[in-house]
Amino acid sequence: QDQTTKGILSITFLSSNKMKFSFVLFATPIAAFTAPRPKSFSSQLQARASAVYDPSDFSDVENLPGILDPTGLFDPLGLSNDVTESELKRYREAELTHGRIAMLASVGYLVGESFNNFSNLLYNEAFIALLATPVAAFTATRPKTFSSQLQAKASVYDPSDFSDVENLPGILDPTGFFDPLGLSKDVSESELKRYREAELTHGRIAMLASVGYLVGESGATPLFNGSISGPANDQFWQVPTGFWPVILLFIAVPETFRALRGWMEPTVEENYFQLRPGYIPGDIDFDPAGLRPEDPDELKEMQTKELQHARLAMLAAAGMMAQELQTGQSLGLFSS
Repeated sequence: QDQTTKGILSITFLSSNKMKFSFVLFATPIAAFTAPRPKSFSSQLQARASAVYDPSDFSDVENLPGILDPTGLFDPLGLSNDVTESELKRYREAELTHGRIAMLASVGYLVGESFNNFSNLLYNEAFIALLATPVAAFTATRPKTFSSQLQAKASVYDPSDFSDVENLPGILDPTGFFDPLGLSKDVSESELKRYREAELTHGRIAMLASVGYLVGESGATPLFNGSISGPANDQFWQVPTGFWPVILLFIAVPETFRALRGWMEPTVEENYFQLRPGYIPGDIDFDPAGLRPEDPDELKEMQTKELQHARLAMLAAAGMMAQELQTGQSLGLFSS
Protein backbone atom coordinates (compact mmCIF):
# COMPACT_ATOMS: atom_id res chain seq x y z
CA GLN A 1 0.00 0.00 0.00
CA ASP A 2 1.40 3.42 -0.93
CA GLN A 3 2.14 5.35 2.27
CA THR A 4 4.53 7.98 0.93
CA THR A 5 2.14 10.89 1.41
CA LYS A 6 0.82 10.20 4.87
CA GLY A 7 1.47 12.96 7.46
CA ILE A 8 2.63 12.86 11.05
CA LEU A 9 -0.59 14.52 12.30
CA SER A 10 -2.50 11.27 11.85
CA ILE A 11 -0.98 10.21 15.20
CA THR A 12 -2.40 6.82 16.18
CA PHE A 13 -4.40 6.37 13.00
CA LEU A 14 -1.56 6.09 10.46
CA SER A 15 -1.06 2.35 10.86
CA SER A 16 -2.01 0.04 8.03
CA ASN A 17 -3.88 -2.63 9.93
CA LYS A 18 -5.58 -3.40 13.22
CA MET A 19 -2.52 -4.88 14.92
CA LYS A 20 -0.39 -1.82 14.24
CA PHE A 21 -3.20 0.47 15.35
CA SER A 22 -3.51 -1.44 18.62
CA PHE A 23 0.27 -1.29 19.12
CA VAL A 24 0.32 2.48 18.79
CA LEU A 25 -2.68 2.88 21.07
CA PHE A 26 -1.25 0.71 23.82
CA ALA A 27 2.15 2.36 23.47
CA THR A 28 0.61 5.41 25.09
CA PRO A 29 0.63 5.11 28.92
CA ILE A 30 -2.72 5.62 30.57
CA ALA A 31 -1.18 8.26 32.83
CA ALA A 32 -0.96 10.54 29.80
CA PHE A 33 -4.78 10.74 29.65
CA THR A 34 -5.41 10.94 33.38
CA ALA A 35 -5.36 14.06 35.49
CA PRO A 36 -2.73 13.70 38.26
CA ARG A 37 -4.42 13.41 41.62
CA PRO A 38 -2.99 15.96 44.09
CA LYS A 39 -1.56 14.71 47.36
CA SER A 40 -3.78 15.06 50.39
CA PHE A 41 -3.23 17.94 52.80
CA SER A 42 -2.05 15.61 55.58
CA SER A 43 0.45 13.86 53.33
CA GLN A 44 1.88 17.24 52.35
CA LEU A 45 2.36 18.09 56.01
CA GLN A 46 4.04 14.75 56.60
CA ALA A 47 6.34 15.20 53.62
CA ARG A 48 7.21 18.69 54.80
CA ALA A 49 8.19 17.41 58.23
CA SER A 50 10.23 14.46 56.96
CA ALA A 51 14.00 14.48 56.45
CA VAL A 52 15.70 15.67 53.28
CA TYR A 53 15.69 13.08 50.51
CA ASP A 54 18.71 10.79 50.63
CA PRO A 55 19.20 8.97 47.28
CA SER A 56 21.15 6.19 48.99
CA ASP A 57 18.35 5.43 51.48
CA PHE A 58 16.22 2.47 50.34
CA SER A 59 14.60 1.76 53.71
CA ASP A 60 11.14 2.92 52.53
CA VAL A 61 10.30 1.23 49.23
CA GLU A 62 7.11 3.29 48.84
CA ASN A 63 9.04 6.57 48.85
CA LEU A 64 11.58 5.79 46.12
CA PRO A 65 11.86 7.71 42.83
CA GLY A 66 9.63 6.48 40.01
CA ILE A 67 6.43 6.18 42.07
CA LEU A 68 3.75 8.43 40.55
CA ASP A 69 0.00 8.92 40.67
CA PRO A 70 -2.39 7.50 39.71
CA THR A 71 -0.81 4.04 40.12
CA GLY A 72 1.42 4.77 43.14
CA LEU A 73 3.61 1.83 44.18
CA PHE A 74 3.02 -0.84 41.56
CA ASP A 75 4.26 -4.24 42.70
CA PRO A 76 1.44 -6.74 42.05
CA LEU A 77 3.82 -9.72 42.39
CA GLY A 78 5.18 -8.50 45.73
CA LEU A 79 8.81 -8.57 44.56
CA SER A 80 9.73 -5.91 47.10
CA ASN A 81 8.18 -7.69 50.11
CA ASP A 82 10.64 -8.74 52.84
CA VAL A 83 13.62 -7.69 50.73
CA THR A 84 16.76 -6.08 52.13
CA GLU A 85 17.90 -2.59 51.17
CA SER A 86 20.88 -4.10 49.37
CA GLU A 87 18.60 -6.28 47.26
CA LEU A 88 16.31 -3.35 46.47
CA LYS A 89 19.33 -1.37 45.31
CA ARG A 90 20.32 -4.29 43.08
CA TYR A 91 16.83 -4.27 41.56
CA ARG A 92 17.08 -0.52 40.89
CA GLU A 93 20.57 -0.91 39.44
CA ALA A 94 19.31 -3.58 37.03
CA GLU A 95 16.25 -1.49 36.10
CA LEU A 96 18.33 1.61 35.33
CA THR A 97 20.95 -0.34 33.39
CA HIS A 98 18.37 -2.12 31.24
CA GLY A 99 16.43 1.12 30.79
CA ARG A 100 19.46 3.08 29.58
CA ILE A 101 20.36 0.33 27.14
CA ALA A 102 16.74 0.27 25.92
CA MET A 103 16.75 4.04 25.36
CA LEU A 104 19.88 3.74 23.23
CA ALA A 105 18.39 0.72 21.43
CA SER A 106 15.15 2.60 20.68
CA VAL A 107 17.07 5.45 19.09
CA GLY A 108 19.28 2.92 17.29
CA TYR A 109 16.26 1.22 15.71
CA LEU A 110 14.93 4.50 14.38
CA VAL A 111 18.28 5.78 13.09
CA GLY A 112 19.33 2.40 11.75
CA GLU A 113 16.16 1.88 9.71
CA SER A 114 15.94 5.45 8.49
CA PHE A 115 19.54 6.47 7.80
CA ASN A 116 19.37 6.20 4.03
CA ASN A 117 16.05 7.95 3.60
CA PHE A 118 14.78 10.15 6.42
CA SER A 119 11.27 10.30 4.95
CA ASN A 120 10.86 6.61 5.78
CA LEU A 121 11.18 7.53 9.45
CA LEU A 122 7.87 9.36 9.30
CA TYR A 123 6.04 6.10 8.57
CA ASN A 124 7.96 3.84 10.93
CA GLU A 125 5.49 2.30 13.39
CA ALA A 126 7.87 2.69 16.33
CA PHE A 127 8.39 6.37 15.51
CA ILE A 128 4.64 6.94 15.22
CA ALA A 129 4.10 5.29 18.59
CA LEU A 130 6.73 7.60 20.08
CA LEU A 131 5.03 10.68 18.62
CA ALA A 132 1.65 9.49 19.84
CA THR A 133 2.87 9.40 23.44
CA PRO A 134 2.48 12.80 25.13
CA VAL A 135 5.57 14.20 26.83
CA ALA A 136 3.75 14.00 30.16
CA ALA A 137 4.12 10.22 30.06
CA PHE A 138 7.91 10.56 30.30
CA THR A 139 8.06 13.38 32.84
CA ALA A 140 7.75 13.13 36.59
CA THR A 141 4.73 14.91 38.02
CA ARG A 142 5.80 18.11 39.72
CA PRO A 143 4.46 18.19 43.30
CA LYS A 144 2.54 21.21 44.46
CA THR A 145 4.35 23.52 46.84
CA PHE A 146 3.34 23.62 50.48
CA SER A 147 1.99 27.17 50.18
CA SER A 148 -0.13 26.26 47.13
CA GLN A 149 -1.58 23.32 49.07
CA LEU A 150 -2.60 25.66 51.91
CA GLN A 151 -4.17 28.06 49.41
CA ALA A 152 -6.02 25.27 47.62
CA LYS A 153 -7.29 23.93 50.95
CA ALA A 154 -8.64 27.34 51.91
CA SER A 155 -10.73 27.80 48.76
CA VAL A 156 -13.35 25.52 47.22
CA TYR A 157 -13.30 25.09 43.46
CA ASP A 158 -16.08 26.98 41.69
CA PRO A 159 -16.51 25.76 38.08
CA SER A 160 -18.16 29.04 37.05
CA ASP A 161 -15.27 31.19 38.35
CA PHE A 162 -12.83 32.16 35.58
CA SER A 163 -11.07 34.96 37.47
CA ASP A 164 -7.81 32.99 37.76
CA VAL A 165 -6.92 31.64 34.33
CA GLU A 166 -3.94 29.68 35.70
CA ASN A 167 -6.16 27.62 37.99
CA LEU A 168 -8.68 26.35 35.45
CA PRO A 169 -9.24 22.68 34.57
CA GLY A 170 -7.01 21.30 31.85
CA ILE A 171 -3.73 22.67 33.24
CA LEU A 172 -1.35 19.78 33.92
CA ASP A 173 2.30 19.17 34.66
CA PRO A 174 4.86 19.22 33.17
CA THR A 175 3.74 22.05 30.86
CA GLY A 176 1.57 23.81 33.44
CA PHE A 177 -0.23 26.89 32.10
CA PHE A 178 0.47 26.93 28.36
CA ASP A 179 -0.40 30.11 26.45
CA PRO A 180 2.61 31.02 24.28
CA LEU A 181 0.54 33.43 22.15
CA GLY A 182 -0.85 35.26 25.18
CA LEU A 183 -4.48 34.78 24.11
CA SER A 184 -5.68 34.96 27.72
CA LYS A 185 -3.93 38.23 28.60
CA ASP A 186 -6.17 41.19 29.44
CA VAL A 187 -9.25 39.13 28.60
CA SER A 188 -12.50 39.32 30.56
CA GLU A 189 -13.97 36.34 32.39
CA SER A 190 -16.81 36.23 29.88
CA GLU A 191 -14.35 36.01 26.98
CA LEU A 192 -12.36 33.27 28.74
CA LYS A 193 -15.58 31.33 29.20
CA ARG A 194 -16.33 31.76 25.50
CA TYR A 195 -12.90 30.34 24.66
CA ARG A 196 -13.50 27.34 26.91
CA GLU A 197 -17.01 26.86 25.51
CA ALA A 198 -15.55 26.79 22.00
CA GLU A 199 -12.78 24.38 23.03
CA LEU A 200 -15.23 21.95 24.62
CA THR A 201 -17.70 22.13 21.74
CA HIS A 202 -15.04 21.50 19.12
CA GLY A 203 -13.47 18.79 21.27
CA ARG A 204 -16.73 16.90 21.73
CA ILE A 205 -17.45 17.06 18.01
CA ALA A 206 -13.90 15.83 17.34
CA MET A 207 -14.37 12.87 19.70
CA LEU A 208 -17.55 11.90 17.84
CA ALA A 209 -15.82 12.46 14.51
CA SER A 210 -12.87 10.25 15.49
CA VAL A 211 -15.21 7.40 16.34
CA GLY A 212 -17.24 8.15 13.23
CA TYR A 213 -14.24 7.79 10.95
CA LEU A 214 -13.43 4.37 12.40
CA VAL A 215 -17.03 3.08 12.44
CA GLY A 216 -17.83 4.49 9.00
CA GLU A 217 -14.86 2.80 7.35
CA SER A 218 -15.22 -0.46 9.27
CA GLY A 219 -18.45 -1.43 7.52
CA ALA A 220 -20.00 -2.20 10.91
CA THR A 221 -22.90 0.22 10.52
CA PRO A 222 -26.21 -1.22 9.25
CA LEU A 223 -27.40 2.14 7.88
CA PHE A 224 -28.46 2.42 4.25
CA ASN A 225 -27.90 -1.29 3.55
CA GLY A 226 -24.14 -0.87 3.46
CA SER A 227 -24.28 1.32 0.36
CA ILE A 228 -21.90 3.91 1.84
CA SER A 229 -18.24 3.08 1.44
CA GLY A 230 -14.83 4.53 0.67
CA PRO A 231 -12.92 7.22 2.57
CA ALA A 232 -14.86 8.78 5.44
CA ASN A 233 -14.22 12.26 4.00
CA ASP A 234 -16.50 11.36 1.08
CA GLN A 235 -19.17 9.38 2.92
CA PHE A 236 -21.48 12.24 3.89
CA TRP A 237 -22.25 12.99 0.25
CA GLN A 238 -23.34 9.39 -0.21
CA VAL A 239 -26.11 9.78 2.39
CA PRO A 240 -29.51 10.00 0.67
CA THR A 241 -30.63 13.63 0.49
CA GLY A 242 -33.92 12.73 2.12
CA PHE A 243 -32.02 11.95 5.32
CA TRP A 244 -30.28 15.31 5.46
CA PRO A 245 -33.14 17.09 7.33
CA VAL A 246 -32.85 14.45 10.04
CA ILE A 247 -29.15 15.20 10.39
CA LEU A 248 -29.91 18.92 10.52
CA LEU A 249 -32.48 18.32 13.26
CA PHE A 250 -29.97 16.38 15.36
CA ILE A 251 -27.58 19.33 15.07
CA ALA A 252 -30.11 22.13 15.59
CA VAL A 253 -31.84 20.81 18.72
CA PRO A 254 -28.78 20.58 21.02
CA GLU A 255 -27.30 23.79 19.59
CA THR A 256 -30.53 25.70 20.26
CA PHE A 257 -30.72 24.29 23.78
CA ARG A 258 -27.07 25.23 24.43
CA ALA A 259 -27.64 28.78 23.16
CA LEU A 260 -30.70 29.29 25.35
CA ARG A 261 -29.00 27.90 28.44
CA GLY A 262 -25.59 29.52 28.21
CA TRP A 263 -25.78 32.70 26.17
CA MET A 264 -27.33 36.04 27.05
CA GLU A 265 -30.23 37.22 24.90
CA PRO A 266 -28.90 39.43 22.07
CA THR A 267 -31.53 42.09 22.68
CA VAL A 268 -28.92 44.79 23.32
CA GLU A 269 -25.44 45.25 21.92
CA GLU A 270 -23.77 44.69 25.30
CA ASN A 271 -25.06 41.10 25.33
CA TYR A 272 -23.59 40.13 21.97
CA PHE A 273 -21.34 37.04 22.26
CA GLN A 274 -21.67 37.08 26.06
CA LEU A 275 -22.20 34.01 28.26
CA ARG A 276 -24.40 34.14 31.33
CA PRO A 277 -22.40 34.98 34.50
CA GLY A 278 -23.30 31.76 36.33
CA TYR A 279 -23.00 29.50 33.31
CA ILE A 280 -20.37 26.75 33.37
CA PRO A 281 -18.86 26.31 29.88
CA GLY A 282 -19.86 22.99 28.39
CA ASP A 283 -22.55 22.30 31.01
CA ILE A 284 -25.77 21.76 29.06
CA ASP A 285 -27.43 19.95 31.99
CA PHE A 286 -27.35 16.61 30.19
CA ASP A 287 -26.18 13.80 32.45
CA PRO A 288 -28.59 10.85 32.11
CA ALA A 289 -26.03 8.42 33.59
CA GLY A 290 -25.38 10.60 36.65
CA LEU A 291 -21.61 10.70 36.10
CA ARG A 292 -21.08 14.25 37.33
CA PRO A 293 -19.35 14.19 40.75
CA GLU A 294 -20.74 16.17 43.65
CA ASP A 295 -17.30 16.90 45.12
CA PRO A 296 -15.81 20.08 43.54
CA ASP A 297 -12.27 18.66 43.31
CA GLU A 298 -13.51 15.47 41.66
CA LEU A 299 -15.54 17.59 39.22
CA LYS A 300 -12.43 19.58 38.29
CA GLU A 301 -10.53 16.34 37.74
CA MET A 302 -13.27 15.00 35.46
CA GLN A 303 -13.34 18.27 33.52
CA THR A 304 -9.58 17.99 33.02
CA LYS A 305 -9.93 14.44 31.73
CA GLU A 306 -12.58 15.52 29.24
CA LEU A 307 -10.38 18.37 28.02
CA GLN A 308 -7.41 16.03 27.57
CA HIS A 309 -9.49 13.58 25.54
CA ALA A 310 -11.02 16.47 23.55
CA ARG A 311 -7.63 17.94 22.68
CA LEU A 312 -6.28 14.57 21.59
CA ALA A 313 -9.42 13.95 19.51
CA MET A 314 -9.06 17.30 17.72
CA LEU A 315 -5.52 16.36 16.69
CA ALA A 316 -6.62 12.85 15.71
CA ALA A 317 -9.60 14.03 13.65
CA ALA A 318 -7.50 16.69 11.91
CA GLY A 319 -4.86 14.07 11.14
CA MET A 320 -7.36 11.65 9.64
CA MET A 321 -8.94 14.38 7.51
CA ALA A 322 -5.54 15.57 6.27
CA GLN A 323 -4.42 12.03 5.45
CA GLU A 324 -7.51 11.22 3.40
CA LEU A 325 -7.41 14.57 1.60
CA GLN A 326 -3.79 13.97 0.68
CA THR A 327 -4.02 10.32 -0.31
CA GLY A 328 -7.60 10.13 -1.57
CA GLN A 329 -7.85 6.76 0.18
CA SER A 330 -9.37 5.44 3.40
CA LEU A 331 -7.26 5.08 6.53
CA GLY A 332 -6.56 1.44 5.72
CA LEU A 333 -7.25 0.19 9.22
CA PHE A 334 -9.92 -2.25 8.08
CA SER A 335 -8.56 -3.33 4.72
CA SER A 336 -8.46 -7.10 4.18
